[in-house]
Amino acid sequence: PVVTNAPVAATTPVVPAEPAAQPVIQPAPAAPAAPVVNTAPADPGAAPQKKSKIWIPIVIAAASLVVIGLLVWGIVAGVRKFGPQGQAESLVAKAEECVKAGDYDEAENYYADAIKLYSGDPQVYKHYAELLLDRGDEQKAEEVLKEGIEKTDARSLKRLLERVQITPSNLLWSRT
Repeated sequence: PVVTNAPVAATTPVVPAEPAAQPVIQPAPAAPAAPVVNTAPADPGAAPQKKSKIWIPIVIAAASLVVIGLLVWGIVAGVRKFGPQGQAESLVAKAEECVKAGDYDEAENYYADAIKLYSGDPQVYKHYAELLLDRGDEQKAEEVLKEGIEKTDARSLKRLLERVQITPSNLLWSRT
């Protein structure tokens, strides 16, 4: 074997230097997400859950309001048609038919009955007074107009009364 006097290098292990610290980058916080509805069945063999049907009560409430509105409207219309005012309007229509047919006595009766049922319509007094004036009964027409003014305070009746009041200078009746 050959022996040399050369120094022997010590074999020490070489440890690599620590790497430089890397900055830690964290992701930005996410916006809160909407709640996730779990549509997966809790039991794998069960059927999936159905979505909530919140529109059903809203539709039922809206339909109920419509029905209630129609009922109220029907009651109001029925009261008007079948109440005293509606009956009076029916009598006035019959009186007008009698006037067209030339049955003035019957028309007077219908007008008088209409006023007894519902005294709030100045037009009934006006038509009744005009019928009486056409028949030459100025005094009764004046009474009807005064009663109508007392019950309704209508200007149209006051103007008609001024035109027909019996005075020596105003003995003729005219619808103008």
